[in-house]
Amino acid sequence: MKAFALLCEHLTDAQLAHIQYCDNVKCTWEAICGVHEAKTIGNKLFLRRIFFTIKMQEGDDMLVHINTVKVVADQLCSIEVNITDEDVYMVLLMSLLPSFDNLVTSLESMSTKDVDVQFIVARLFHEVSKRKECESSEATALANKTHKSNEKLCFYCKKHGHFVKNYLKKKNDEKEKVNEACEDVATPFWAKCEDETHTPKSGNLESSETPTTLELDIRGQNTSP
Repeated sequence: MKAFALLCEHLTDAQLAHIQYCDNVKCTWEAICGVHEAKTIGNKLFLRRIFFTIKMQEGDDMLVHINTVKVVADQLCSIEVNITDEDVYMVLLMSLLPSFDNLVTSLESMSTKDVDVQFIVARLFHEVSKRKECESSEATALANKTHKSNEKLCFYCKKHGHFVKNYLKKKNDEKEKVNEACEDVATPFWAKCEDETHTPKSGNLESSETPTTLELDIRGQNTSP
């Protein structure tokens, strides 16, 4: 009676309607199994469809996925459907993500006599461990690269993250200086002197109209008899 009481205690209110006429553990268990594990064609077809169409989704945990496959296989066995060890690991391999294709290809050449569920599960866990290790190494390398990049000091702008030889502003400034020097060389000396002589200064327009000493001498020679 104690086992019967414990069984009834762990049932939800919705299940009590199925065992209201049961007075022992055996009768109660058979009633519950008759409802949830009915050995009908429809139930078998439903579970078979789930079993053979299970697919691992991106981001799913490998342990959770393996347990899902095993639970459905156990449910099929409970309704007297013959599920072999080979069926279980075949479904496991078929349900993996495309990123595991290389592992599946390496296992295809092995004999079925050397393979069982435990072997496949161990290989899957080993593959997941290798991938996590590679991801950790890549993250560490990226962090080190970022740290080294931040240690760079530009002696031109006094900022971190780059060197003076890669500083774009410095290159532009040097290019402008070169262009100015080229313009100075291309301009003749007499042209610059002429510009300085004839160009009036701002605010002193009258002084620009005053004739020079040379002009006065020339005018005096022209007016002399």
